[in-house]
Amino acid sequence: MSASKKSFRPIHGGAGQLSLDLGLPPPCERNDNLFFCLLAGHDDAARTTALARSVCLRHGVGGQLQAASRLHVSLYSLGKHAGLPPRLLDIAKRAGEAIRAQPFELTFDRFVSFRSRGRPPLVLLCDGGKAELVDLQHKLGTAIGTTGLNIALHSGFEPHCTLLYGYRAVPATRLEQPVTWQVRELALVHSLVGQGIYLHPGRWPLLG
Repeated sequence: MSASKKSFRPIHGGAGQLSLDLGLPPPCERNDNLFFCLLAGHDDAARTTALARSVCLRHGVGGQLQAASRLHVSLYSLGKHAGLPPRLLDIAKRAGEAIRAQPFELTFDRFVSFRSRGRPPLVLLCDGGKAELVDLQHKLGTAIGTTGLNIALHSGFEPHCTLLYGYRAVPATRLEQPVTWQVRELALVHSLVGQGIYLHPGRWPLLG
């Protein structure tokens, strides 16, 4: 391999997620996070935030809530980088443009704290729309693979929306009133790590 080319080697992270070793600087210098996700619409985000406040008060879960504009369900992580590699961004955009899927509803009907070495994330889990969501993730993985990027889908994908990182864990609990999102588009997000800023290099409507 010539010095002018860098290899894209997958490094598996959490369930259903992927990071890439691009021969870039150490992780402490990688402040540009790129991932595919489903973003909550304005009204859906407002309802989800209200629910999160209620759950935290009822269960005594301290912590800062995720901003409504950043509520999402992750589909694929493309890694943290020290500046986004142009080739990777191009690959991601081409994959997003190739997706063909119908819009659907995603219903969160329970919450739980995931296990963590640090503060446990409090997340919403879904059943309604989960099959469509998993199918969308599979299509996305296939689309990324056809661009020439060598990836492997990590098993055990558990779709979820992180509400906050709490100071105490809570067990799995059913919601009295489930929250439903109207999923109408796929988003590619460039997160500026530590700044709480989401940029959107790509958004594609689900038109079937």
